[in-house]
Amino acid sequence: MPVSAQTDPWRHYPRGGLDEFFDAHGAVRPLYRVFLPLLQGRLTQWDRRKQIADQIFHHRGVTFALGSSVERVERPIPFDIIPRILSHAHGKYLAKGLAQRLVALNLLVGDIYGDQRILQAGVIPRNFVYSSPLLQPRMMGVAVPEDRWVSIAGIDIVRTGEDEYVVLEDNVRSPSGVSYVLENRLVSSSIWPQVMRAVSMHSVVDYPQRLLETLLGISLGTWVVLTPGVYNSAYFEHSLLASQMGIDLVEGRDLVVYRNRLHVKTTQGLKPIDGIYRRVDEDFLDPLTFRADSLIGVPGLGNVLMHGALALVNAVGCGIADDKGMYRFIPDAIRYYLGEEPILPNIPTYLPVVKQERDYIFTHWDELVIKPVAESGGKGLAFGRDMAQDEREQWKETLCRQPRQFIAQPVINFSTAPVYRQGQFEARYVDFRPFCLLGKDPWILPGGLTRVSGTSQSLVVNSSQGGAIKDTWVLRE
Repeated sequence: MPVSAQTDPWRHYPRGGLDEFFDAHGAVRPLYRVFLPLLQGRLTQWDRRKQIADQIFHHRGVTFALGSSVERVERPIPFDIIPRILSHAHGKYLAKGLAQRLVALNLLVGDIYGDQRILQAGVIPRNFVYSSPLLQPRMMGVAVPEDRWVSIAGIDIVRTGEDEYVVLEDNVRSPSGVSYVLENRLVSSSIWPQVMRAVSMHSVVDYPQRLLETLLGISLGTWVVLTPGVYNSAYFEHSLLASQMGIDLVEGRDLVVYRNRLHVKTTQGLKPIDGIYRRVDEDFLDPLTFRADSLIGVPGLGNVLMHGALALVNAVGCGIADDKGMYRFIPDAIRYYLGEEPILPNIPTYLPVVKQERDYIFTHWDELVIKPVAESGGKGLAFGRDMAQDEREQWKETLCRQPRQFIAQPVINFSTAPVYRQGQFEARYVDFRPFCLLGKDPWILPGGLTRVSGTSQSLVVNSSQGGAIKDTWVLRE
């Protein structure tokens, strides 16, 4: 039975903007026309699919933890059943740009802790690098196995035009979310079996095997996944990846340094460890070398690392590439190290530490968003247009007092996509986190995590800020 005008589930959906489902004329894009037959008649089948998806996530324990260990709240990840679909051409373009950026990020980090050629050339100001809160001076001059500082990256992308994408930020310290990519695809295959048979898309299931190959390419020995424990918000992911790679999941209390080598405690005694895929922040790895208040680290681990007796993915010190101030210089690093123009552009970024740029920030306040350089997950964002006058003055004072701790960027318009909620389709802003591995050659997962804003007005898409997730289908040629 056709949907009446009164019950049209799309009646409040905006048309004419940059949307993944509808083109600029309000017509359904060809990529999504496979769903048209499912949009006719009653929506009870959509409700049923949503219910099935939620049940699968619940039964498989796919959760996200909010709050501290004391006030911890475990909740299922909000999953939207409408997939995001990327064309073959867009997927290929993104993969090429991401591979270029990943190689440059690894070279940049290695150079900063090594010969510092890029600093000597004046491409990046030396003082700017040395004032980063994410620099690890202890790693200066340290050699890491295979010169692999950045083996894994989750590089956040937003779509800003029909064929235009920009890099939102780089995440190399401990990028999370790939487990949701795998689980999203599993759920999609349960609720959209006929649609998926009609669409030729790339698989994502071999990511754990690719990850294992990346680790073994650095060291052929015994690897473990190091987790902070069950109270970590991404513990589900740590457990899933360890299981699918066939390696042990350990906590700091399971490890010990003996004769300047790391070992895992077993019922048969101590077993030497050659590599760690760490999901622990580098500052907490060793209370003797880094943060003395760490209860989840391994005493002596830092010394083992600095003597090259252990492979660590990603390496300590790679967080310098996550500094949102350093983000400004990544296109220059691509040109310097690779002799190429960046394929994926940056968002214009203004540095308060430069007086002329700070003046620009102050005179264009309503157009900008202020971001702390060392935070992630959407924490600490401040939109100038939303501030009262006294708050603006406080922020300006902060930027003058701590200019290196913040950046400013224009508030950009990026794409929306539909989510299904209680019989209605609503528009939400979406970004995209593809996962990138650097082995002998870069490899980009042909899929990724599409994250959805929590409300139609919000530009923040992180799960920790109330957002949802979608499966992402990258089409074959």
